Amino acid sequence: MERIDSRQWSAREVARLLALVETERRYYQEMVASLPVALVVLAGDLSLVSANRAFYQLFSLRTEDLRRKAIEQLLPSEVLLEKIRGVHLDGSRADLFLDLGIRSFRIAIIPIRNWDEETDAETLLMVERST
Repeated sequence: MERIDSRQWSAREVARLLALVETERRYYQEMVASLPVALVVLAGDLSLVSANRAFYQLFSLRTEDLRRKAIEQLLPSEVLLEKIRGVHLDGSRADLFLDLGIRSFRIAIIPIRNWDEETDAETLLMVERST
């Protein structure tokens, strides 16, 4: 049974809405890319999904370097890995000071939902070099 007040969206209306969504997505991507704080999104297997410019600069990476890297390759720490796992278990934010000898970092860990699959756990790391 079809509702009387329902109507089909025209192709023009759908195209307009998709253009608005795409414009908003690009706006937020540019905003995150230009932040001075290093941000990286990790997949459930702790591989790097995306990062902003500040993250690339902090670790002297190029875009192609991001592929097939896991966070433990850049920040080798069992404590960090345990904190990330703990964040996903209890769903709350965690902060960590990580001393790797010649470099020290302050790291905030936040669980986030995957844009495509809400059931896939992702992690947002905010990384700041500590002096």
